[in-house]
Amino acid sequence: MTSKKKITNLGQDRKTNWTAEEINNTEMPDVQWLVKEILPQGFFFLAGRPKMGKSFMTLQLCISIVTGKPFLGYEVKQGNVLYISLEDNVRRIKKRMANMGMVGVKGLANLEIVENWTPLNTRIIPEIKKAPTGLDLLIKKLESKNYALCVMDTYAKSFLLKDNNDAVEAGRCLKPLYEMTRAGEFTFGFIDHNRKNNQFSGDPIDDIAGTGAKGGVADTVWSLARERGKQDAKMSIASRDTEIDFIDLQFDKDRTLWTNKTEEIVKPGTIQAKVLAHLGNNGNEIYVRKLSKTLGYDPALISRELNELVNKGILIKGEKESMGRVPYILKRKIN
Repeated sequence: MTSKKKITNLGQDRKTNWTAEEINNTEMPDVQWLVKEILPQGFFFLAGRPKMGKSFMTLQLCISIVTGKPFLGYEVKQGNVLYISLEDNVRRIKKRMANMGMVGVKGLANLEIVENWTPLNTRIIPEIKKAPTGLDLLIKKLESKNYALCVMDTYAKSFLLKDNNDAVEAGRCLKPLYEMTRAGEFTFGFIDHNRKNNQFSGDPIDDIAGTGAKGGVADTVWSLARERGKQDAKMSIASRDTEIDFIDLQFDKDRTLWTNKTEEIVKPGTIQAKVLAHLGNNGNEIYVRKLSKTLGYDPALISRELNELVNKGILIKGEKESMGRVPYILKRKIN
């Protein structure tokens, strides 16, 4: 009898029992990224005060994953996405996608959007004790297809809780979802609210509203903050694997999407823009003299512009090589 081929790997086959010697002798895989440098694959929360633009960012993230286009300038792992949107209806989502210029874009068929879901801790027929819960249905759905990402927007509407601080009830549903992300091939996220302003600690994890059970399962927390009426914002990042602590963002009201302010630092048509264009087509590493010949500028000018890009956090200056050359390395992808 042949065994049924697995569609997904949601943590079921993960080795969980090790000796210290086995760990030492095993080559561990590198961190798997959903969004390179800012979102490792795993369990995450995107939190912020109401009306901060979290749902806009969520849709933007989902579209980036299914189309393979960079998110906020960072490379993504392309794949299928399940977006459970419990606050925004499809009419609103359609308008946002049109504003973002996403009409007719390839890959959108891999983004499934669901407007309604039974609360995770509630049975679909409350009177029948053996009836499946919303969590049961979600796990079944996630096991039916190879998803790279599932997002529920919002956390509060994903549960039916008398007390938002009920860690036992929340933990009962969060743990199975967290375990599904442990294989490193699937990411699950909730969109959530931050605590009230007078309860802020400044720590992205501590500032998630409600039970501390959330912080216990979160591999990564994005915390979005901006002043009312202003388009500039800051997204703080708390994660076990990222080295980036925050990103300065700007909200484009016309296109209803977020942009990385770093990308606005390099103006089109400048030498720095030409340097980045060259990098985009020829790899992630360049040298002053070779680049000066390619672009037709004096080496001293090229050196100065490269160091400016280092100061802006776009390039990294490498170690001097045996031939006396110094490589300049692209820190992250710029659109």
